[in-house]
Amino acid sequence: MGMRENILLVTCALLLKAYSRIIPRDELFSDAQYSAVKLSPDGQQIAFLSPDKRGTRSVYVRCVTCNHSRQITFDSKDINDIEWTALPDIILYYQDNDGDENDRIYKLNLTMASPSNKPIPISDRIGVKAFIAGNNNRDPRILVAINDDNPQFHNIYEFDLLTDNLSLLFRNDRFSETFSDNDLNIRFASEEADDGSLMYYRLSESANPKNLSTANSDWIEYLTVLPHDRPTTEPIVFTADNKRIYWLWGEGSDLGKYFARLVYLDNIAKHGRLVIHDFGHPETNEILYAAEKAEIEEDESYEYLLIHPTDKTALSVYEFYHEPELHILNETVKDDFDYLTNLRPGDSPIIADYSQDFNTWLISYLCDHSPNEYYLYDRKERKAEFLFSERPQLHGRKLYRMIGFNFLARDNFTLQAYLSLPPTVSFCICFKAELRKVSNDSDETQIAYAEMGLLPAAPQSMVLHVHGGPHYRNKFGFSSTIAWLTNRGYAVLQVVALPLAAIKAELRKVSNDSDETQIAYAEMGLLPAAPQSMVLHVHGGPHYRNKFGFSSTIAWLTNRGYAVLQVNYRGSTGFGKNYANAGNGEWGRKMHYDLIDGVNFAIHYGIANASKIAIMGGSYGGYAALVGITFTPEVFACAVDSCGPSNLITFLETIPPYWMGGYRELTTWLGADKNTSQGRAFLRSRSPLFFANRVTKPLIILQGANDPRVKENESSKHILVLIFYMRKFMTCQGAPPSLYWSNNHRFRQFVNELVKLKIPVTYILYPDEGHGFGRPQNSLAEAVINHLMHLGQFVNELVKLKIPVTYILYPDEGHGFGRPQNSLAEAGFVERFLHKCLHGRYEKFSLGQYNSSAIVRSYVVIKI
Repeated sequence: MGMRENILLVTCALLLKAYSRIIPRDELFSDAQYSAVKLSPDGQQIAFLSPDKRGTRSVYVRCVTCNHSRQITFDSKDINDIEWTALPDIILYYQDNDGDENDRIYKLNLTMASPSNKPIPISDRIGVKAFIAGNNNRDPRILVAINDDNPQFHNIYEFDLLTDNLSLLFRNDRFSETFSDNDLNIRFASEEADDGSLMYYRLSESANPKNLSTANSDWIEYLTVLPHDRPTTEPIVFTADNKRIYWLWGEGSDLGKYFARLVYLDNIAKHGRLVIHDFGHPETNEILYAAEKAEIEEDESYEYLLIHPTDKTALSVYEFYHEPELHILNETVKDDFDYLTNLRPGDSPIIADYSQDFNTWLISYLCDHSPNEYYLYDRKERKAEFLFSERPQLHGRKLYRMIGFNFLARDNFTLQAYLSLPPTVSFCICFKAELRKVSNDSDETQIAYAEMGLLPAAPQSMVLHVHGGPHYRNKFGFSSTIAWLTNRGYAVLQVVALPLAAIKAELRKVSNDSDETQIAYAEMGLLPAAPQSMVLHVHGGPHYRNKFGFSSTIAWLTNRGYAVLQVNYRGSTGFGKNYANAGNGEWGRKMHYDLIDGVNFAIHYGIANASKIAIMGGSYGGYAALVGITFTPEVFACAVDSCGPSNLITFLETIPPYWMGGYRELTTWLGADKNTSQGRAFLRSRSPLFFANRVTKPLIILQGANDPRVKENESSKHILVLIFYMRKFMTCQGAPPSLYWSNNHRFRQFVNELVKLKIPVTYILYPDEGHGFGRPQNSLAEAVINHLMHLGQFVNELVKLKIPVTYILYPDEGHGFGRPQNSLAEAGFVERFLHKCLHGRYEKFSLGQYNSSAIVRSYVVIKI
């Protein structure tokens, strides 16, 4: 072998090593260096959350002109969010109690920020939930909603930022939500009707805005939103004079025409719309924009619908179908977006915040190949300056690409989905030649050649390589000469040899199918050269959706070698009200069938290895994982459930009190009410708890003790951390046959059922976690070794049945894990779990690696 070949091989080896290098969990799941980034109203300061030296998520403020950042909170507990006010030195921030979602609000003066200076509490009562209901960044006051009387409803207070006086404006025992205008005056409120409609009421002429009641005399009916319009109908903001109001309007609208164009269906419907009307008179609606592909969405973090902060003009809107598409509504911002788009072609500039004079914009570029990167844009100078990356440690890492596509469910319902493949995967590129029309040719020989991988995407430069002898022959095997020629781009004809990329395509028998969609999928980069181990990652909600963009979770899974499929199953929002409403009553049925159809799609096209597919998700996604492992266990090799309910009856019985204002809508989603015998029977038929005897595959369950949405007993109803049902999974660094990871006492129901069926289970409770784990120090293994305590009721039952069990409590988390230490531990356990089940790559995870807060209640070792 010559020097050139040696250099080539060494270079390729180094590139492959760089591409395939494991990204440490610390880089993906530690708190982001910059999160909750907010620009001050005067445009002079940027506030953000970042871990301090102790690892606590704290508030920092950065000077725009000097680029100096300083820490301004020094609390021992993490900060969840921040908000600027009209006063340049006053900032507000949120905390809860270990994930219980009962947010407390504090005021802090930046000029006095120090470890010894305590913030001023606006609402800090334990067990009481507060949020900012109005802040115009103009007046030295805010509106605060606090459920301090009846936990189902929030009273509205006015807080004076200068005097710190909190005064009651509206004692509320009726309305689920109130709405104020630009002057912070309460103007209307909503109440759920018995049929699930949402009734909006405006103030009557006799009502006193400073002393409101819920009496009928204070309110006049404004409009009624029918149940099927609720997913796509909501008020946005008043005009500058407070006389007119913007709405996202769902009545008579949908996106069916777009789907009809895609799949040639006959359903004809109208589009979702941005409208404006005289307040109190929806009959005067004027349509400002009609969406075609995806619903217009409001977002707390980004201005997908951009409205001027002072004159309240609608300026632009993004539609998120596969990827974000910008639509200009007002020409005054066209040049700005042209500049920002050209600055980073291929990425989407999203306004994260802006100054009150609208001259300074905080821009985040949305893409799949890197975490959020922020720029400060000066409109007068038309110049953007790079600020920072959300996770700078990932700079230069080879990350995944996210491909959006459509497929048909078994009932011909069109579904949108995303596929993300490992960065090192090879693709089927021969489809770009449209099989060179072989699929339309009746010549079976050509079809056979295509199936063999002989037909490249386009004619190649070729070397006819003639062997010597002549009494000799070409043989199958490696040849430096052939490797050299094909590497240089030549086809080599001996018997047949093609450039490597063309050989890898293999066409996997797709050439027998005349469906042009297959060719399009390959051109999109959906089809790998060989089937992959795959994780079906199910979003929560379920009235939510997967969106294009970077995700630490997807980056982690693809880096470990897994393809990741994300299906926007029916019931997901963002694609029209018919799409959202199609999920009503379909938990555990058509919503699950959509996921299975997505898996079958991936298997059919050679994307996924049918024997190496995991299902994984949080909240509703956790429920879906439990449904997958109980209703269709033959489909999946294993399942990962985070904070998913296993019993829909008790799920309805234990929702947070402030959800009761939307109870009818929730029962519409589920398809039944717990308060009737028929409803309970229906809910039981959709609850994984009652099908626990079908579990035959490994399962890991994670739950937070303070989860207000899915109580811990729900997890116990499934199985918290690892159900190593098969004997080969019964040794995991000394752990029992199955490991149940939870944070909530009500989760025990499902575990109890498994115990009765004598299915090995380990139950681990995180008392510091809620609905999702956030603390990286919650290392399950460390807890098992270091924190032995006495048995609980559930554990006692397992011990009686001689089933090995570990029970661990995480006390500091809720619904969604907020502490990075817990997230790191969660990733470590799940990664090791997937490694054992799917044989993906694995960064070693040791006991005590993340300083767990888990408390082991018992650890029983029984030899089997």
